[in-house]
Amino acid sequence: MWRDTAQGYGIVSRVLHWLLAIVIVVLFALGWWMVGLDYTSAYYNLAPAWHEAIGILVLLAMTLRVGWRIANTKPDSDHLTLFEQRASVLMHWALYAVIFAVLISGYLISTADGRAIEIFGPLRVPSLIYAPGIESLSGKIHRILSYVTIGLAGLHTGAALKHHFVDRDPTLSRMWRGAKHH
Repeated sequence: MWRDTAQGYGIVSRVLHWLLAIVIVVLFALGWWMVGLDYTSAYYNLAPAWHEAIGILVLLAMTLRVGWRIANTKPDSDHLTLFEQRASVLMHWALYAVIFAVLISGYLISTADGRAIEIFGPLRVPSLIYAPGIESLSGKIHRILSYVTIGLAGLHTGAALKHHFVDRDPTLSRMWRGAKHH
């Protein structure tokens, strides 16, 4: 089943969720590693180019993910307490907002001087805002919010594991296997 239902998540939501989760952790690790490189490293230019290109692809995938979430039925959350339901909604939208802020600040770091971002060769994302000098502020925002993203993702993961192993409810299995078929 492609679309989400009241019983669980469809294949599109599940693939986007897990793919983005993995790629965002990889981008965080790549960013953390690349800031320690010096100009003598063979990866000094390559690592940031990959980080930028993958970041643009994540921006596209996140836009698709949020659009898909808005356009689909949300699986029932009757098995959750009212607090858990509200916390879940807050967590998801906070994660989306922070991830978009990280991606936009990263875009500004790379394009504030008017330079386009190359995506693995001939594809280029142009600079939309020429604002030399904001790279430093954008970099600070990008770094701080990257850590916030990983922290929120850790809380999200912890909550999913708690629901699965302690509460033994379908929260995690619906994102892993989708809706139960009878």
